[in-house]
Amino acid sequence: MAMRVLVTRPSHDALVFAERLKLHGHAVVLSPVLVIAPVPFTPPDFAQVQAILFSSANGVRAFAANSSERSIPAVCVGPASAQSAKLAGFKTVKVAAGEGVTGLLELARTLHREHGGLLYIRGAEISADLSGLLTRDGYEVTQIIAYRAAMASTLEPEAAAYLQRGEIECVTFFSNRSLEVYLALCNAAGLSGAGVTPLAVCLSEKIATMARTSFSRVLYARHATEEGVLAEIDKADQSS
Repeated sequence: MAMRVLVTRPSHDALVFAERLKLHGHAVVLSPVLVIAPVPFTPPDFAQVQAILFSSANGVRAFAANSSERSIPAVCVGPASAQSAKLAGFKTVKVAAGEGVTGLLELARTLHREHGGLLYIRGAEISADLSGLLTRDGYEVTQIIAYRAAMASTLEPEAAAYLQRGEIECVTFFSNRSLEVYLALCNAAGLSGAGVTPLAVCLSEKIATMARTSFSRVLYARHATEEGVLAEIDKADQSS
C-alpha cells in the first residue's frame, strides 16, 4: 500500500527525491518550502587552499556556477553533496562517514594544517559553526556564502488542498528550517489539525526532536542520507 508523501525540499532536490519515492510505489506531492538563491561571489586565490569543504549539495552547485576550479579536493558532508561534486567535475571527492556537520568536521580534521588552508562553501544560515571549530583547531579557514535559502511565499496549491482534506500521510524534512517554515506556511494558510501534522520522517534525530512538538508520529533516518529517509518511509508504509 503506497503512501502519499509531501516533499518539502528545495526544487532541485525535491524532483530527484520524488522520482525515487515513485520508484518505491509512493504518490508524491511537491511543495518546496525553501527557495535556493545563489549569492554571486568572487573566487579566492586557490594557491594556498588544500581542500574545499561543502556542507550541502546546494553549496556545490552554487560554487560550480561561480568558479571553474575543480582540481582541489572536495570534502563533502554526505553522499548527496559528494555526488553533486562528482557531477560538477571535481577530480577528487571525499565524503564524511559521520552525520551532518559533525561528520564533516571529523573528516576535515584528518587534513594536515601545514598543507594549506581550507575553503568553506556555505549557505547564509548554518546550524553549526564549522569554521569556528576548525579555526580553534589551528586551521586557516576562509568562508564564502554561496547561496541563501529563502522562505517560500506560500504552500503549493495542490499541497494545500491535500492537507486541507487530510490526504497527506507523510511529510519529509531534511532540515530544522524546512520544518519551521512548513509549520509557518500551514499557519498562514489557515491549515491546522491532524491533517497538517501526520507522520513526519526526518533526516536526523535533531530534526525529529523538534518535529515531536507538532507531529503525533515522528521517524528519523538511522543514517542521515536520502536513502535513510526513504527506508523509514518504506517501513512506515509496510506497518500501516
